[in-house]
Amino acid sequence: MQQSSIHILDRDNGQTFIYYEDAVENLTNRDLHPMKHYLRKRMHLIRHGAYDKTPTE
Repeated sequence: MQQSSIHILDRDNGQTFIYYEDAVENLTNRDLHPMKHYLRKRMHLIRHGAYDKTPTE
């Protein structure tokens, strides 16, 4: 089974981080809840073609 992942660029230091869907789901620290929500929302949009270069019908 292929795992969904998202690449996040940190604009402050130019470093790219890779987050995998199962790792995001396992975040339990309350301080990281906003990041978990953000990543889940971005993964949902990517999965449904929101950032595709060609229009989807």
